[in-house]
Amino acid sequence: IGSYFGSVLCSVDVDKDTITDVLLVGAPMYMSDLKKEEGRVYLFTIKE
Repeated sequence: IGSYFGSVLCSVDVDKDTITDVLLVGAPMYMSDLKKEEGRVYLFTIKE
């Protein structure tokens, strides 16, 4: 919640078959262990 996880989403069709293959989820306010704001992108593969 504090990292704004999910505030940015992007679906990607890698093999161009009109079905989403990958979902990118952004967390722009993610902070590292050093308390440094750096952001992060999570990649989720979608399988049928």
